[in-house]
Amino acid sequence: MKNVLYWNIYPSPPVGIIQVADKEETTYTVSVSDGMVSISGIEDIANVALYNMNGQVVSQEVASAGSVQLPATGKGLYIVRIIEKNTVTSVKLVVK
Repeated sequence: MKNVLYWNIYPSPPVGIIQVADKEETTYTVSVSDGMVSISGIEDIANVALYNMNGQVVSQEVASAGSVQLPATGKGLYIVRIIEKNTVTSVKLVVK
């Protein structure tokens, strides 16, 4: 993987938001609310996947420019993996 960033995200009512930036200045905003993981800041076509800590794909979507929402299956630790323009960005998050 080219860029790997890990962040713990603890949502506070109504939403916890954190911005993630890689070395090439691509910025994604990852937020968790009501069991949905929202990722915005996608500039081009991107493959976005949500993994549980067993490495299983919980949800996955191909997103065009803008944002995407993926459902989390419950409380726990997850990895959000975004592949866009030959760049891989991974974000570790906690859903409480």
